[in-house]
Amino acid sequence: MSETILSIEGLRIEARSEHDLQSKTIVDDVALTLRQGEVLGLIGESGAGKTTIGLAALGYTRTGCVIARLPRRFGPARLWARWRSCCGTGPSL
Repeated sequence: MSETILSIEGLRIEARSEHDLQSKTIVDDVALTLRQGEVLGLIGESGAGKTTIGLAALGYTRTGCVIARLPRRFGPARLWARWRSCCGTGPSL
């Protein structure tokens, strides 16, 4: 079996507006596992959260969004070092 390079369980992202004190959950309870050599595709309607999930996996958020819960594990550091060498910055390990 290939090495796991990214594992996420229970991802939740909330959006908060400047005018509303309450937050709205926009992504809830997402789980995924990505192994070396695999390609993972996210499908869904426009606005379903595909890009938001991808950004959160790398530790980024859209303006007004907060990662409320992101239990993630990155695989071997050598794989991420190789990714950063060709693609620039990436997740901090």
